[in-house]
Amino acid sequence: MRLAARRWAVAWRIVIALAALGAAAWKSLIDLKVFAGTTQLGIALVVFPASLVAVESIRSAVAAYRRPQTEQDRNQILLLLRGAILTISDVTHVPEREIGANLFRIRRAWYAPWNCHLHRMLHERMSFSPQPSSVKWTRGKGVIGAAWENRQTQVANLTRLPAELAAVVDEATFQLIDESTRGGFTYAEFQGLRGKYAEALASPVLSHDGTRVIGVVSFDIPSTVRSPAPGALLDDARVIGAAEEVSSFLANSIERA
Repeated sequence: MRLAARRWAVAWRIVIALAALGAAAWKSLIDLKVFAGTTQLGIALVVFPASLVAVESIRSAVAAYRRPQTEQDRNQILLLLRGAILTISDVTHVPEREIGANLFRIRRAWYAPWNCHLHRMLHERMSFSPQPSSVKWTRGKGVIGAAWENRQTQVANLTRLPAELAAVVDEATFQLIDESTRGGFTYAEFQGLRGKYAEALASPVLSHDGTRVIGVVSFDIPSTVRSPAPGALLDDARVIGAAEEVSSFLANSIERA
């Protein structure tokens, strides 16, 4: 998330620099009588780049003002997720380094506010693999989307796929399966997740007034973990309680993001 934000910031600064350069060049050509131009155009060519620079200055000032709070929120989220990972490890006897944790917030496109999905704010896992999935989580998709849709903690045993999904050999056979059985996943998303996790738990993060879901916190155990009860470790009242305790503390961080 932070890398994406830096990329957008760099791209925005490049756009401003090119726009200012273009406006200055055009103004110079008009002053040299290479091109004809009105007084209004000359004024616009001065005001336009100045406005872009002003907007960038304001954006930078706001970012600098928010940076300490953003870092504080990030550290607080990490402490909460790591505390929950410790609890889950104690209950399930799965090594801490194997347990993954994620925090998502609901993101809406400004041009289509009804088109919303979950944006990953933070991922935590001490081991290098498995890496976070590239799934675009929407309402009702998988265990994470189900927590959003149902406003309740969801636990999924991923070691036992429905027979139709277990028999999938290509995209054609996948597309023949009922949408509800596919869980809302595309074939590429299904293939990316297939065999990756043994189980997952997701808990919704509610707004302060409890009227809407603003995010989801999730925990997972990869399929590489050896266990006497594969797929059934997270379905424990103590684990669920730890996840819901974390989600209850995350509203402030999500709403400030």
